[in-house]
Amino acid sequence: MLGTRNAARACARRGMRLIHVSTDFVFDGEQEEALSEASAPRPIEWYGQTKLWAEEEARAAPDCIIVRIAFPYAPPPAPKADLAQKIAANLRQGKPCHLFADQIITPTFAPDIAQGLLLLARAGEAGELFHLAGADSLSPLQFGRETARAFGLDEGLILPSSLADYLKTDPRPRQRCLRLSNAKWAAFAASHGLAAPLGAREGLRRIAEKQ
Repeated sequence: MLGTRNAARACARRGMRLIHVSTDFVFDGEQEEALSEASAPRPIEWYGQTKLWAEEEARAAPDCIIVRIAFPYAPPPAPKADLAQKIAANLRQGKPCHLFADQIITPTFAPDIAQGLLLLARAGEAGELFHLAGADSLSPLQFGRETARAFGLDEGLILPSSLADYLKTDPRPRQRCLRLSNAKWAAFAASHGLAAPLGAREGLRRIAEKQ
């Protein structure tokens, strides 16, 4: 948060654009409907709270654009193992993957995020807020099965688990439904000749091709 404050002040002094990357964790995940840019943030854990505070700090830069992303997954080499890479690594070792069937996430193909940020650097308008997220929302269990299929690995090792049961043993807050709407972003991207973000199946297929 302090880093964002310093960056915003520096951009304000120099008349530079600030593109601030935030997260879907600014929401509580209690609603079933898709979350748009107009949805009111309500973080329920510390990470989400600090990211919301950082959004507020970023707005001190007059030419600021805020971009919320969700569950990025990337082709190799990736600096950090994401959900898809962790699942694939376990399956290659013959290890079962227990994934929540009662949670909704919106996985986002990392190259789509990168292209979107480049577009905003040259064409975005100050003060905008975008959900730069994948084309579909699904459970971690469904994402795991799509990963297994894309990589040609054993889908039988993808096993359902329950977020509700997990919370009985670990009371830390967890978002149940982070279904982000990317309609505003898709329309903006299309107006500048950029394709909308991929869905999970196509994104995973492209990653598998690079393995």
